[in-house]
Amino acid sequence: MDTLDIDFMAKILELSQFTGDMHSDVDDISRFIVVRTLSEFDPVVFYVGWIHDGFELVELTGFGYSRDLENSVKNIPLRAKNPLTFSVTHNKLVLIHNTKADLKDFPDLDTDDPRIKGWKTCLAWPINSHGGAIAFFNSEFELSNLSEKFIMTIGSISGLAFKIALDCDWTAYARKSQKVVVNNDAPTPRQEIIIKRMRNGLSNKAIALELGYSESLIRQETIAIYKIFSVAGRKELVAIPE
Repeated sequence: MDTLDIDFMAKILELSQFTGDMHSDVDDISRFIVVRTLSEFDPVVFYVGWIHDGFELVELTGFGYSRDLENSVKNIPLRAKNPLTFSVTHNKLVLIHNTKADLKDFPDLDTDDPRIKGWKTCLAWPINSHGGAIAFFNSEFELSNLSEKFIMTIGSISGLAFKIALDCDWTAYARKSQKVVVNNDAPTPRQEIIIKRMRNGLSNKAIALELGYSESLIRQETIAIYKIFSVAGRKELVAIPE
């Protein structure tokens, strides 16, 4: 088994600079972590669970699996015995391999899930006090002490970024866009991007393909957009002057 050799400082600096952009949403941050920060690890599935009501993890964002409503990841009770819940409740990094010896301590990990078929290494780590992340890899590796600190630092930086993305008030951003917002709510930057493409005549499916999101997510966003602008549908929305 190999220990990965990574330019940790460069990766951390790059992630810090990216998350410093206040217009990044949780999906943008997730995608950046997978594609850039963890590129040498090459995760095939990445999932972030956020603590809800103090007793379960709900899906915040993810990468590498279908996020359509009918296939969405179920909420995970914190009492479940899997690497993610253990990392969250014990505030420590967990690395296991797909062996009977490693899996015996985590009976609630669904190893038959087709999304992680053939995985060899599973890595889970806490995200501040807000939740945790879990990733699956098709390669087998170990982590040095420095590598473990690198992963835990990713958790700290991304945890703050996720929290800011969830809590940020986008009212000022929407005011700059000079859109007519009837409700007190304001479109998020992602919704602004979707609105622009709706005005250009793109369907939900086309928008999803262009932006790299699931069609169900775009559908949910369009419903939220209609509520913000107090319109019945796309035709009324695009009729609003820019």
